[in-house]
Amino acid sequence: MQDDGARGGVFGSLEDGRLSDLLVRGADGYLPQVSVLITSRFPLAELDERGSRYYRPIPIEEIEPAAAVALLRQRQVRGTDAQLREIAAECGHHALTVDLAGGYVAEFGDGDPATPLQLTRFDDEEQARRAEPTNAKRRAVRLQEYRFARIAERYREGFKASDPATLALLERICLFRLGIDASLLASIFTGRGDEKQRISGLALARLSCEQIQQALDRLVGDEAD
Repeated sequence: MQDDGARGGVFGSLEDGRLSDLLVRGADGYLPQVSVLITSRFPLAELDERGSRYYRPIPIEEIEPAAAVALLRQRQVRGTDAQLREIAAECGHHALTVDLAGGYVAEFGDGDPATPLQLTRFDDEEQARRAEPTNAKRRAVRLQEYRFARIAERYREGFKASDPATLALLERICLFRLGIDASLLASIFTGRGDEKQRISGLALARLSCEQIQQALDRLVGDEAD
C-alpha cells in the first residue's frame, strides 16, 4: 500500500488515493470519534509532510535490549542475557525479526543461543548505503530487509531438512489472501495421482487432513503453547 521509492516515487507515500484521503481526513480531525492505528515499516509520507494536528508518529524501529531478551526468553531461547543480547543485535533489535529468530532457535536449535542465524554480512551496511545514498530512513529499511530475508531463508532450510511437507504447505498457503481451513487445503493439495503430486509435491500430497492441521498448528506455534 506504500511506495518503496525504488521507482522514483515518494518513499512511504500511499498508493491508494482513497486510503490516503481517509487517513488525512482523520489526522486533520474531520472524522470525530474515529481513531486509526497504523503499523508500518515505512514512514507515512503524506501525514509527515502535513504535520496534521491529530497525527502522532511513534517510532519503534528498534526495541530496547531488555525487551528483546524478554521476547527471546518467551520464545524458549536459553542462555545468558549477554548471549540473547547478541542475537537481538544481529536482528537489528527489530521486534518481528527478533521474534522470528527466537522461534527459529527454539524450533530448529532446541533453544540453544549458539544456533547459527547468519543474518548479517560484513558488506550489508555498504550495500544499503550505495543503494540509498541520501535517504537514511529508506537505507535503514533496506538493511532490515536483508536481515528479514535471511531469517526467512533459515526457516526454509530448517523445514526443508526436517519437514518438507510443512514447507510445501507453507509455500502454498501464501496463495490465499483470506483464511482457509485444513479440510479445504487437504482437498486441494492432497491425494493420489500425478496431478496432485505435480501441484503439491510428494511429501504434501501424502498428508491426511489431520496431518495438515498438525502442520498448521506447528507453523503458528500451537505446539509451544
